[in-house]
Amino acid sequence: MSMAWPMSVILSLLTTSPSQSPEVAQLDVEAVSQARTQLRQGCYMKANAILHSRAWEMGTPRLGSQVYQMWSDLQPVLGAEVPEPLSREASGSTTMSPAADRRVPGPGPSITSRDAVKTIKAMASRTRLVILNEDHSNPRHRAFALSVARALRPLGYNVLGIETLTGFADDQEARAAMLQLTLQGYASPKSGTYLVDPVFGDFIRQSLALGYRPVAYESTTQLVNGSMVERVEKREQDQAENIRRRAFDAFPDGKVLIYVGFNHAMEKPAEIGPFKGVSWLAERLHRITGIDPLTIDQTALEANNDPNFHSAYHADPKGKPRSFVNFIEGRPVVAGRYAGSVDLQVHHPVEVRRAGRPTWLAELGRKRVPVPSHLLRTNEPRLVQIFMNRERNGIPVDQVLVQPGGSKPVLYAPRQAFRIVSQSLHSKCP
Repeated sequence: MSMAWPMSVILSLLTTSPSQSPEVAQLDVEAVSQARTQLRQGCYMKANAILHSRAWEMGTPRLGSQVYQMWSDLQPVLGAEVPEPLSREASGSTTMSPAADRRVPGPGPSITSRDAVKTIKAMASRTRLVILNEDHSNPRHRAFALSVARALRPLGYNVLGIETLTGFADDQEARAAMLQLTLQGYASPKSGTYLVDPVFGDFIRQSLALGYRPVAYESTTQLVNGSMVERVEKREQDQAENIRRRAFDAFPDGKVLIYVGFNHAMEKPAEIGPFKGVSWLAERLHRITGIDPLTIDQTALEANNDPNFHSAYHADPKGKPRSFVNFIEGRPVVAGRYAGSVDLQVHHPVEVRRAGRPTWLAELGRKRVPVPSHLLRTNEPRLVQIFMNRERNGIPVDQVLVQPGGSKPVLYAPRQAFRIVSQSLHSKCP
């Protein structure tokens, strides 16, 4: 068993900025490694402090460094206000980020908007494989993924492949681990790289409750002497073969939802820097299974990312409170680097916050509860967390960072029995 790092992290750590000395680069790598260890143990505050010490220098963010990117990605996981600048372009990390390199006509009579989940459900009825991507730094995408999983379940979708789950070299070991996860009903922070995020944890928790069978398919091998492109291609092929055996062969009558990061949803190669011509996971799965997947991108049209680019997609003059997809003359609109490579592209409207928290958290089936008053009386930052009573070593259902003298944030609690705890930099982790 191995803990696979995401390709965006691996690639960025392989390259040292021209202005960065080898000594500084090594300190950054060590900080990232130490922070990941702390996160797997549930020590969010300690991990945040480790990253902050390297991500900022005399009050100035070290934009372009991997340690800053990881620190900034952690902030929404803490339930904190998202810092600026946080876009991958602004931070200098563009390895795997979408590029707004193509535009579509502005709103007009030929453009119509349709509810994203309803559209996905209708199109998913024509296949037995759906592939949805995410931006690994955006918890909101996991909430949307849960909405998709709920909608697909009545159609017979019952297998869920998740990129972040820890990889296994042996199929039997993978099946045993996934059976244990199914019986347990929830994941732990050690179950995968991004499962320190409460929203991701709840996506898995609720999907298991719906009856989905989880599949871990991450590659566990790397080409030691291969080029960057060769290593990417090896990973894509390993993942596709793992999914074929562990999802389609293991569940011959099953319908499969695969949740991936960024480019893995592409059915055709795209012009992406050094990855030009790379055949990604979706294309390889189509080839080896013979199943034409429904592929969906939800990363390029995030309204918070680039208002100038995304203004072309506001086809509904009244605005859409829910995520939607655009059609021109009955055909889905797909733009950016995903044009011609995915079937659908989801537009998420601008995030709305209330009491410092994003309102889309309510879509997870949660209720708003105040942070207990005694936890607001603090002389140091504290992370207030909600855990399910029945879970041991589980992932928080929600958490929020409370600052001394700051505003009074709210928590989004489950409707089952839960407990509220807190941790500081100096306290023992839950």
